[in-house]
Amino acid sequence: MTAHVLVSVDEQEQAAFVERVRKAVALSHAGLLRLLGLGRTSIDGAERTYVISERSDAPSLADLIARSAEVGVPIPPGVALSIGAATAEVLDHAHRRGVSHGGIEPRRILVGREGSVRIADFCLDRAGSPDEDVAALATCLAGCGLSLEGLRDVFEPSAGRPDAGDVSDSLSALAFRASPGAQGRSIGAWVAALSVVAEPVPELEGARAWVRVSGPDKSVNRALETLEGSGATTVDRAAGVTRLADDDVEAALRVARIVATEGEVAASVTIGPANGPWRELFGDAFDGIPPGNVWLSAEAADLARVSFVLSSVGSSSRVFAAAGERGIAGAGRFVGRLDELSWLARALGEATDHGPLRVSVVGPAGIGKTRLLLELARRARKGGAQAHVVRFSQSAKGPLASVLAIAREVGADTAESPTASAGQLSRLLESLARDAPCVLCLDDAHLADAESLELFEAALLATAPGTRLLVVESVRGEHGAGASSLALGELSDDDVALLIASRLGARLVPPELFEALVDRTGGHPLFLEEALQTLVAGALVDVHDGVARLRDAAEIRLPASFESLARARVKELDASSRRVLAAAAVAGPGAPPERVAALAGLPPSSEEEIVWQLVRGGFARRDDDGGLHLSAVYAEAVLSIVGHEDEIELCRAAAQALAQSSTFEDLAARASHLERAGDVVEAARAHLAAARAAKAQGGGAAAAGHLARALGGLDTAADVEHAVEQLAELGQAQTLGVDVEDALAHALEVIDTSPSPAARASVRLTLARLLGRAPESAWVLLDAAASIEGHDPAELARARVAVARAAGYPARGIEAARLLVGAVDADPASLRDAAQLAVWARETELARGALARADAVSPAPRRLLGEALSLEGKAEEAELELARALRDLRKGDDREEHARAALSYAAILLGDAGRRFSALSEASRAARAAGNREIVEMAAMHLDAFSASDDAESLERLDRRTSAARVRGWTLGSLVGATLSAEVGGASRETAGDLAREATDLGHAVLAARLAAVAVTKRSDDT
Repeated sequence: MTAHVLVSVDEQEQAAFVERVRKAVALSHAGLLRLLGLGRTSIDGAERTYVISERSDAPSLADLIARSAEVGVPIPPGVALSIGAATAEVLDHAHRRGVSHGGIEPRRILVGREGSVRIADFCLDRAGSPDEDVAALATCLAGCGLSLEGLRDVFEPSAGRPDAGDVSDSLSALAFRASPGAQGRSIGAWVAALSVVAEPVPELEGARAWVRVSGPDKSVNRALETLEGSGATTVDRAAGVTRLADDDVEAALRVARIVATEGEVAASVTIGPANGPWRELFGDAFDGIPPGNVWLSAEAADLARVSFVLSSVGSSSRVFAAAGERGIAGAGRFVGRLDELSWLARALGEATDHGPLRVSVVGPAGIGKTRLLLELARRARKGGAQAHVVRFSQSAKGPLASVLAIAREVGADTAESPTASAGQLSRLLESLARDAPCVLCLDDAHLADAESLELFEAALLATAPGTRLLVVESVRGEHGAGASSLALGELSDDDVALLIASRLGARLVPPELFEALVDRTGGHPLFLEEALQTLVAGALVDVHDGVARLRDAAEIRLPASFESLARARVKELDASSRRVLAAAAVAGPGAPPERVAALAGLPPSSEEEIVWQLVRGGFARRDDDGGLHLSAVYAEAVLSIVGHEDEIELCRAAAQALAQSSTFEDLAARASHLERAGDVVEAARAHLAAARAAKAQGGGAAAAGHLARALGGLDTAADVEHAVEQLAELGQAQTLGVDVEDALAHALEVIDTSPSPAARASVRLTLARLLGRAPESAWVLLDAAASIEGHDPAELARARVAVARAAGYPARGIEAARLLVGAVDADPASLRDAAQLAVWARETELARGALARADAVSPAPRRLLGEALSLEGKAEEAELELARALRDLRKGDDREEHARAALSYAAILLGDAGRRFSALSEASRAARAAGNREIVEMAAMHLDAFSASDDAESLERLDRRTSAARVRGWTLGSLVGATLSAEVGGASRETAGDLAREATDLGHAVLAARLAAVAVTKRSDDT
């Protein structure tokens, strides 16, 4: 966070500042650094106002312009225009909410390496106006080397002053025209390339990773080119020696393995001072490396062993071969654990000032002890200290095997190693810290042999008092931390978020992804990294504009080996500890420690002990409010061990403990406890109470979910009918899916006991309209309602049209649409649904009739009017109507309709590639904001088809998206993808004909005509 203090003490200026900031605080957009709050403080005896904002380490556009000039790499026009378009989009978001920036300039436009563009310092200078912001953006683009004369049509159009939204669209279109290929518009690629070009060649300070390659001259030269392309600097071409820009050994090892496997090349990796000399870094031990192999020095191996499988080479164990990369998602730099590192740093300071010190790092397997020791060693070396890491193992045999391992690590001659006396070993320890303070890390010290431990303790006691030596042991166990031991528990929320972002290469981790990962893994680093690896390997997570998102229906899984590890840990606990763990599992995420204590049958005074057991034991993490979050893998393990009866007892106790609470969170938790205890009737009542609480807080989707769950336990027809009516009132159309079908089946059984046929039919019709994500079930309900004597035909028609519209299946609802247009009491929403079906079915007259009737009650969507005009061949009128629709929708909050309008607009801009690209990009952004994945994918399909002629991979992506849409059951999305693929990919006449028939069967006459045209073209080509 960053604090900005208003210098002026004038009360009027301070009041205006506060008013501007209060407006800006309400802004929420991924493209701006948010203002977080206001405050007052006294500076030099005067009261001053200050504001706290988010902080970003991304360079500013001003920095990049200066860097570009310094290294002679101009900003590509496509990139500059893309930066301008992204900036204008953020300004448009603010302007539509009545907020102007008041001080746009290059230093306040931040450009991230992943391509993100963010604006800083909203409203901090003065109020400003939208026109001033747009004019200032033009000046910024001029600073990027663009001609203001060439941008005159953007910033000074003949139609009058443009708003920021118009500017964003125009700049996006110009960017595409300047560079139809995506690489030429890629902001991230330019920033990354600029940083590589700008890497200074003179001697650098501090430690660096070094790579040396050897082999045939041609192969070595090719390998050096690859290394240079990754940011390395060639120090000695004849010797094949390169130096990286930093000390990232993992990155160096990855590129070294690439060049070794691509040709007849051997590679070696080490770490050392930037000024070498390299011959001292690569000793004789690296001679004779077999082609295709990569060897590392012991120092480099310490920094790479967490992410790579290494094996020692030769007898000295000072050289290691890289056997393969471990399964860690984007395994990179150490993340988090700052408090723990600070504790260890203080310990090193104490050892430096007062002499030898021995401390322990205690924690369960996989909690991150090894990684912490390696990071401590890395930081110690960078700070000028000596550091050695010794890993003990069960495989080491023989007398004093662990002492011999220490001797080998520190470079002592094994043949003359101090195996007999504590005095010899103490002198060796003293020699380590002779020239600089030394950190000696003993990893997995619990595996050391007893004789070595006894000798080491005696040697440490005999070491000279002034020896600047810190010994850090990692020990597996559940012991409490004392004055000289550090207990490692699960990561904090902040560290979890940092780790996720780091491994996925994201800037922002949204709550839904964070919660999904934490719910499954807790803050356990090993489980978390494995889950991330699963997501990355399965392409189950997207990173777009720096924001990581979990794909639809993606499930976070852990290997069976990790689940077995969790069960084994739980089984090792005593009965009392298992009871505490089971109580935490039942209490659920965020439960306060006192509630866990009560469920476990312990007094409130046990609260701190419970926190210690769960958090420091590595089973749970604690949030900012003190709530406990048990990892799902441990929750499942303990509940499978304690038994079903004990779980039911705990669930009943948990429900009883919440009986008097009226908060939504507690009511929802109580409903869940009662369900797990098997009390479905009481659970249904609790779900109804939770739904009322959610509705009172404005949580319509949450209320709908609890009402749907309640349907599974209500036992009277009147209760079912009332709950369904409440669902309809919430207006949460298409929110219910197959996950609640068991509850709906129970509700139908209950409603069938009603003596009223109208009630039985009405409940089915209402539920059908709410099952837009499960259309097959909706059709069954509609047909069942139609068979009930006494149903309302108008209500049935409205429901059929709504379901057909949601499912993208016009053939199933077009007859009902005709009935609605001729009915007396049709409502505007149903008439708009009917108009959409008619547009899809290419029934222009029906669409016009539905829109005219809807418009008589409330304004009909301009999008549908534009689509109808397009069907009538009135292209200019259609374009004008859709352009107006977009302008209106940008000012509102209906992002889904905004996305649909942008797609429709793009469809008629066939003669203007730049504007079409801009409209498709706008559709994608609006659909993401609306959370509609089908429209997001349809926009992406159009973009893939758009660039298929220039990019062969685009057609492959389009086919993959089409297949995925079919799997997800997206009727419209899959058909759109198939149509685009047929048009740009050259589908066979038979395939195009089959697709045309499928589109006809579904009622999509517009798409059927396009596919038929492809088939006819193919027939002509064949002839």
